[in-house]
Amino acid sequence: MQTLQSAHLTNTIKQKIKMFIKPDLLIIDEIGYRKMDETAAHFFFQIVSERYERGSIMLTSNKTFGTWGDILGDTVLATANP
Repeated sequence: MQTLQSAHLTNTIKQKIKMFIKPDLLIIDEIGYRKMDETAAHFFFQIVSERYERGSIMLTSNKTFGTWGDILGDTVLATANP
């Protein structure tokens, strides 16, 4: 998320998102370690949506899916299907 936020600030966000969409398997470790702000949650959802039916995502977290609304700061976004 820090990488995406830095890319957003330097106007390289489109290139970074493409980088995360490209691999066959994207591993995201420790989702929920820190709460995401609205911008980070938007980028996270955009990557998940773009990868839908294109590649696999493996997520690790010590949080249950029921708490993802708190992590993403938006319960609707956390339960949305791409």
